[in-house]
Amino acid sequence: MRFLLTSLILCLLCSCSLKTTRNLVEANTSSTNIITNPYFSNPNTDYVYKSKIDVYGNHFGGILIIKKISEDTHRVVFTTEFGSTLFDFEFQEDAFKSHFIVDALNKPILINTLKRDFKILLKETLVVQQEYSSNTETVYKTRDGKRFNFYAFSKENKSLKKIVNTSSTKEKITFIFEDIKNASAHYITIKHHTIKLSLALQKL
Repeated sequence: MRFLLTSLILCLLCSCSLKTTRNLVEANTSSTNIITNPYFSNPNTDYVYKSKIDVYGNHFGGILIIKKISEDTHRVVFTTEFGSTLFDFEFQEDAFKSHFIVDALNKPILINTLKRDFKILLKETLVVQQEYSSNTETVYKTRDGKRFNFYAFSKENKSLKKIVNTSSTKEKITFIFEDIKNASAHYITIKHHTIKLSLALQKL
């Protein structure tokens, strides 16, 4: 009976654990440890990506432009390849403003989802709660409201390879950065695990 109870507890603990930190070694973390997301941080650069958004069976293709317009403000504009604006968002710290969005995308749940995605993508300075390590990566846990973000940096070249947004028990969103040169990712994939939404960005 005791063996059965112990097995059940272990099973429940494993089922509630995050895949993101499984098999990682937990390290001592300073309460003042700060990390930086280097992407989209240069105000002298226009970040332009060929982009695809797939949401609940609908496909939107076009050009995504991200511009840091002040110390704490980014502008994010998504247009068709012919120049028609699909959405135009502004992010300033925790503030968000939608300057324009087409009717096909103008749904509160979608706007809030895109808002969360780009807020995570653009957040530059982060306070670390916990640090983990493997042979190839150092992973930093940060708080994001009621959720958490895990930032995985390569030990080989110190580049940010992945961000995973989670609840306490489940992965919600994964951001993958590939072909990284000069503090810029040429390919970015954003995949939601609980809704049918994905974004694929290829730098132009």
